[in-house]
Amino acid sequence: PEAKGNIDSSCDFSAVVAMAAGTSCRVHGCIAYGVDSDRLSGATIEMIRATATNYWRQDIDGLYLTQWFTQWPYESDFYEQLREVVDPEVMAPRDKYYFVPTVGGRVDREPEPAGRHRRLPVLLEEGDAATVAFPISDELGRWEDAGRIHEVLLRVRIGGATELDEYSFTLNGAQLPDEQLRKINRMYMLGAPRYRVGGYWFVYKLSRDYWPVAGENELTVTVRRRDDIVTNERLLRDVELETRYLMGKSFHRGFGDPDLGAFECFSV
Repeated sequence: PEAKGNIDSSCDFSAVVAMAAGTSCRVHGCIAYGVDSDRLSGATIEMIRATATNYWRQDIDGLYLTQWFTQWPYESDFYEQLREVVDPEVMAPRDKYYFVPTVGGRVDREPEPAGRHRRLPVLLEEGDAATVAFPISDELGRWEDAGRIHEVLLRVRIGGATELDEYSFTLNGAQLPDEQLRKINRMYMLGAPRYRVGGYWFVYKLSRDYWPVAGENELTVTVRRRDDIVTNERLLRDVELETRYLMGKSFHRGFGDPDLGAFECFSV
């Protein structure tokens, strides 16, 4: 990972794997545990799955888990991660959480220059189109045919955005429809899980026609119009993708499925 101790599901090992081919050298992908976002300090099991499956599909020989000691004292969720991380097929039909790393976490940094595998944030000017590439491992069509997909969420946060700004989002060349979009106003908040980061979230519940593909994906954000009265910079700060699965075909989603309404749980 680029940042010490922080997880990065987009690491590319292809050059190292190619150099080691035909030799006795073994290539191990390094999975860290830190996140350092405004919502999370450490990786969830969904983030671990996303990273591990992306690494395994690059034909590496093994995984190196670094700085997982921060989870001590170890509880059941820690051992669940250890059991799953070695087996891509076990992790395949389970929830995953991919994200493009944001350089600096809570610390302000200069936006990175243009490039296919740039890190965030990226400065957005009116008329600009910024493209960010990210890989995923999910074969969504396969699991949809098996009746296992619950939903696929794409989240994009633009720092400094206002309700008068206009943006368009294109995933792998297809413009995402407004009917699948929910906007969340976080221009200002009194409190936050870890620290406050302002802006607007653009959350898409993607239908099958707009799903990402296994392998490399490209998201392009275009600034159609910006409110000139608000002079602060617009920053493409977060790009996140969640794939959420059912336990079996037409199964419920978790212990209490949200579509079944409120419930009470009585201990026996």
